[in-house]
Amino acid sequence: MSAEPIVAVSAKPKFVRSRVTYSLYAYFCTFGWFMLGFSPCVPIIAQEQKISNGQAGLIGPALALGLILGALAINRATASLGRKRVLFSASTILTVGLIGLLLSSSFPLTVAATFVCAFGAESIIASVLPGLAVHHQAMAPAALSEGAAIGAAAGLASPFLVGLSISAGWGWRIGISTTIVLLVIACLFLAGMPRVGALDGRRLRNAAHPSAARPSKTTGVFWLLWVACICGIALEFSTLFWVPALFSERAGMSLGAAASSASALVLGELIARSISSRLSTRWTLRPLLLVALAVTALGWLIFWTASVPLVAVVGLFIAGLGIGPLQPLTAASLFSVSSGEETKAQSRISIGQGIAIGTFPIILGALSDVTGTFLAFLVIPALVILCAIMLLIATKKVHSAPAPDSYVVAL
Repeated sequence: MSAEPIVAVSAKPKFVRSRVTYSLYAYFCTFGWFMLGFSPCVPIIAQEQKISNGQAGLIGPALALGLILGALAINRATASLGRKRVLFSASTILTVGLIGLLLSSSFPLTVAATFVCAFGAESIIASVLPGLAVHHQAMAPAALSEGAAIGAAAGLASPFLVGLSISAGWGWRIGISTTIVLLVIACLFLAGMPRVGALDGRRLRNAAHPSAARPSKTTGVFWLLWVACICGIALEFSTLFWVPALFSERAGMSLGAAASSASALVLGELIARSISSRLSTRWTLRPLLLVALAVTALGWLIFWTASVPLVAVVGLFIAGLGIGPLQPLTAASLFSVSSGEETKAQSRISIGQGIAIGTFPIILGALSDVTGTFLAFLVIPALVILCAIMLLIATKKVHSAPAPDSYVVAL
């Protein structure tokens, strides 16, 4: 059976990168470095501050609250300031949070600093994602997947550096502190860009999109895809938060080595996002996403049952191959059914991200205190199944629509 084109247009659009694209990619690097590097530090922080896994799981709600409040603020902030100024402001907030996190020696202060970091990081990514979608329109899936791959490439070194630092006796702070350096570089890159087009969200209102003048007819599809997107985010961060503890418990790895092993997940995500960026210009998203979910399940089964460190790391890498495309491709689908309100759609995605990060890691952490980390990781296949169900229902609704918009990404 032949594949359908990604968008319902007669001529295939071309993915062309510009200075705006690369400027926004720089912030993807910063976001990926912090989020992917900080998550594996949670078990280390728990050990350092002598708290239980369940208590350490409270870092998840702190991240979630920061993400949600950042998401709620971003739509109005972008409309009044424009994306360029929002990015500068968000960079300042993230820097303040990072300094607090690095200097903190008590758990309450760590939680507070995590909240500030999350607010700043969310404001950054909530500006970058719709900015890329607005700038590239029908080629948004390719731009978002490539940006996510670049972010994963930056984040790949972060957990590895954290693990090396821990093994050397220097603690977890070295890897995270370099986020400030990346922020400075991203701001310098952005400073030379004019505040026009995708960098000026003040003027990107209803007139910015051909379908924005009429109410969206894809509300049901939007929320189904929203749940699928949440599942993809929950899969990534639940795994990143607690896989070091699983590997320490099941495969006999030291916490330093287990934290470093999280790089295998990020490497898999990097490769998968690079490939999906190209495939998304040729194929519909449904087969890409369903294959990604199947690969995620396979990788989980391998690393979950492994008692040998090498096998566990290989399984985690395979899981990364599956998890990698889920968030950027479901986000691209959500932007395509947002009727020109990309920033508002991103705000809703970010709220969902906050829910995912604030709910599932703490559930997994609390379950690990009761049942052990091994059984707690059954949360992962449950998320895979829920994500698949949402995608299949959304697909059915899209195919039953009488006349899909030309910009709506075909499932």
